[in-house]
Amino acid sequence: MNYQINFQNFKNNFSLPSLVVEDLQHIPSDYLKVILLIFKSPDKEYSVSLLSNLLNLQEEVVTASLQYWIEKKVLHVTERSVPEQQPAVHMVHTAKQPAVSSLNDSELRFLIGEMEQILGRTVTSTDIKTISYIYEYYRLPADVIIMAIQYAVKNEKRDIRYIEKVCINWYEQGVTSHTAVEEFLKRVTDYQQKEKQVQKLLGIADRKLIPSEEKWIRIWLEEYHFELDVIQLAYERTVKNTGKAALAYMNKILQNWHQKGLHTLEQIEQKDGGKRPVKEGDSEKSYDIDLLERYWDNVPTLD
Repeated sequence: MNYQINFQNFKNNFSLPSLVVEDLQHIPSDYLKVILLIFKSPDKEYSVSLLSNLLNLQEEVVTASLQYWIEKKVLHVTERSVPEQQPAVHMVHTAKQPAVSSLNDSELRFLIGEMEQILGRTVTSTDIKTISYIYEYYRLPADVIIMAIQYAVKNEKRDIRYIEKVCINWYEQGVTSHTAVEEFLKRVTDYQQKEKQVQKLLGIADRKLIPSEEKWIRIWLEEYHFELDVIQLAYERTVKNTGKAALAYMNKILQNWHQKGLHTLEQIEQKDGGKRPVKEGDSEKSYDIDLLERYWDNVPTLD
């Protein structure tokens, strides 16, 4: 039986210098684990404690491994972050020269204690390993990680993988300080409130949005910056012209207005005949959400 590489699964890959595999049969497996992890993300800095946690190896083994690769001239020690233009030989802090911003024991204990209280359970070794990884690998402050845990619990998620995804997402968006998190969470809360209003308008407030609905609503609110009254007008036109709440049709209406630079009811009324006929007994204030709520029961549902 012959074995070949399955190149179809090569979405992400990295290269190794030939020095790493020259004497492969004599290299301890733990040493290979260390160097492979380092080369997987060559723009990051690793401390001995972080590598120990990530690979579940004794710090003595990690230290010996690093010294081996330093002697092989695959790695060298630095006190500064790696410039982006540097070759992919990672700079590592040895036990004798720890990273200045590495996680200290007291802060780690504080972080774990807070996490246990917020999650309402005893943390596992996987929890500790992941939190250590987040702190050292992404350099997120302890208070930001705590806020991420609180955010996860608020969303009824207590799994460490979800918490890790939140932290990474915040890091990638530059949300890396207490103030930045507060501003981010305010934007999220404001958006969620608007999204719920749109769901109510569409008659689907009692169920979770499907991906296409989420995508369209996000475009209307965040890319087109439409207020609810304009979305309501597009909804009513859609139902009038199609007999149902066809979101694809509704999206075309809103997309057309956006492309024409029409973003308020007044602009739409002037340029696109946006004024709706007023029902008998109703006032000129025909765009109130209260008015629409009086005939929710007759609103067609989505396909």
